[in-house]
Amino acid sequence: MITPRIGFEIYELTENGKRFTIFEIPSAKGEPVLFKDKAFIRINSQKTGLQKFPDYLRKIYNSLDDWSAKTIPEASISDLDEEALNTARTKFKDKCINESYYSEIDKWDTATFLDKAKITKNGKITNAAILLLGKNESSYYILPYIAEITWKLNTEEKAYEHYGPPFLLNTTKVLQRIRNYHYKFFPNNELLAVTVNKYDNRVILEALHNSIAHQDYLKQARIIVTEKADKVIFQNSGNFFYGKPEEYFLGDKTPEKYRNPWLVRAMVNLGMIDTVGLGIHTMLLGQKERFFPLPDYSNSTF
Repeated sequence: MITPRIGFEIYELTENGKRFTIFEIPSAKGEPVLFKDKAFIRINSQKTGLQKFPDYLRKIYNSLDDWSAKTIPEASISDLDEEALNTARTKFKDKCINESYYSEIDKWDTATFLDKAKITKNGKITNAAILLLGKNESSYYILPYIAEITWKLNTEEKAYEHYGPPFLLNTTKVLQRIRNYHYKFFPNNELLAVTVNKYDNRVILEALHNSIAHQDYLKQARIIVTEKADKVIFQNSGNFFYGKPEEYFLGDKTPEKYRNPWLVRAMVNLGMIDTVGLGIHTMLLGQKERFFPLPDYSNSTF
């Protein structure tokens, strides 16, 4: 009966022979938390409606802090990976083919390009810039927050690999780690077999890129891609930020806001994601067209 759904951190400890369970409940960020569609506030010992206190309500709506947009004063363009920069410029140019400034993109210096692509802010390196284009060793700039994707093989064989920035390039390396065997099946009313890959590359990258875009980096956790014999699990930190997964199945819902708006905008400009809520719908269609199981969000918190 709580919307939006919020994740509690639960701690258990023993003190003086007595067992304690502590629930850490996060404060409302960006919007009030509603119980049965009504917002409440406690004033001293009294619980009352939040609408009676517009100053507190305004404070909640203004509280959402975009971590991805924060700048790093000591970082510079020299901390960004050269190959990632070249790839980013190419992807941005592909995205802007119908824009009036398309012919000028190749003439821009690196600083101008990064600002135009909404990756840096007035020439200053952002956390988003480090995530997407930073050299691997530049991740120390954002410590204690973590910029890392871990691939784990959890079958009869065991293996793992860690991937840091630049995510623009390294998500493809994660994709290449996933064992993508060929499957053969016979469609209804046909005698000729059809051969397809076990996983569609677009579906894998859609899930991975959205894990990066919507990760709660303040949780100081890595993104984990676990490959099992029959499925791949994508795990990122933070609740489902806006709406519920099933609301996006048909591709009709467009999110009104994002946890990391600056990072999302940069990823859109580089062709990594879209901003109309079609990611889940695209994954569903990709699996449906290949007669494979649909993505499962049953373990998500939202």
